[in-house]
Amino acid sequence: MESISEDDGQSSGQLTLRVAIAALAAFLTSSLPSGFNMGVVNTPEATFKDFFNYTLSLSRRSVMVDRSQIELLWSVAVSLLLVGAFIGCTFTGYLADRIGRRGLLILNALLGLLGAALCWMAKFLGPSFSLPVFITGRFISGLHTGIGSSLVPMYLIEIAPKKGGGGGGLATALGVLHVIGLNGGQMVAMTLGLQSVLGSAGRWQLLFAVNGAFIVSGLALLLLLSPESPTYLYVLRRNEPKAISALLALRGKGSVLELLDEVAAMRLEAKSRQSGNHQLSIFTILRNSRRFRAALAVVCALHAGQQLAGINAVFYYSTKTFRSVGLADLTAQYSSIGCTALNTAMALVAVALIRRFSSRTLLLTSGLATSLCLLLLTLCMSFQAEAWLNFATIAIILAYVLFFAIGQGMLWLSVVFIRFFWAKVFNTFFRPNSLHDWRRAL
Repeated sequence: MESISEDDGQSSGQLTLRVAIAALAAFLTSSLPSGFNMGVVNTPEATFKDFFNYTLSLSRRSVMVDRSQIELLWSVAVSLLLVGAFIGCTFTGYLADRIGRRGLLILNALLGLLGAALCWMAKFLGPSFSLPVFITGRFISGLHTGIGSSLVPMYLIEIAPKKGGGGGGLATALGVLHVIGLNGGQMVAMTLGLQSVLGSAGRWQLLFAVNGAFIVSGLALLLLLSPESPTYLYVLRRNEPKAISALLALRGKGSVLELLDEVAAMRLEAKSRQSGNHQLSIFTILRNSRRFRAALAVVCALHAGQQLAGINAVFYYSTKTFRSVGLADLTAQYSSIGCTALNTAMALVAVALIRRFSSRTLLLTSGLATSLCLLLLTLCMSFQAEAWLNFATIAIILAYVLFFAIGQGMLWLSVVFIRFFWAKVFNTFFRPNSLHDWRRAL
């Protein structure tokens, strides 16, 4: 067991090299590939549909294939990513407590590689197997996306320095790193998916090879340089020597007093877990705590509003939408890439906005502005007789993306994971030992 003695040093509240490497590993294995899987079906949509059409024609020995069947199969291939993500995030809390945060990150990376490999292989298989293998790959990629969306913020927040009240600004920045990866991954995928890059009929399979390369590079960092979460080792595994070793590896030559504070906090969590409160069911907590019911209602409303705001339609079908308002194919693709670039840029800006404005202010501004944009978008797309309405439609979509990014797009992670978890879970009577039940119920 490594010992800690009191001496002076640099502040452990700073970002250390090992924390940065661990964050980069999680980013490359889960965040960026998840965004890539969301955006990869956008700009090369016509190429994929031609592949579906060609494969069905060969398998049925028919020249003509009903266009509605192609649309149905394509919709299934696109939406199965979300189905897999829903299933994956349902079991993330259980798996993370059983095999560890780092262990599940490794397993998730292997799932992502399998999904990318299946989509890549579909190009070279016979007509009877190509589409089932491609669709299966999309579903497995969805499992990878769902697990990553729950696991990466959990891991990053647990390894972040705790100085400054609940992790401070650094924990906030790390907590929203996953969202930046999602946005950046979409932008990279849509750029590479252009016809002139990798979106042609002869090169589309290379898109999934690129995604696999991201995962492999992150997996190497994860295996070689990324430690397990000290909180997991101490609180759940009750392995104090390994927990302190992991903490020292993450903090480097930091302030020993702050390291001692972190160890004391983990010891308090472990004692609280052993006290028996963790056996309370989520239903008992909901029945006996009005504060928790109110907080959980806010969290569920945030999640529902974020998913029902229409952003998925923008990023899955933006190219098709831009074509429908009269843009040429290439211009529509560039416009879609512009949407993702704007979303990524505003995600970076939102990290600073979170520190300057209250969560409530940003959410209200984002919600009201996006609602107005959707209303105007409906009116413009309903009356396209005037040419200028087409340009207004494009401007409104860009405005919608901007306002979504600075509020709803970021705060569902930063508010829920940091402010809600720290303030409403860690500092209340049921402590973090009920966190697993809470995650499973949500």
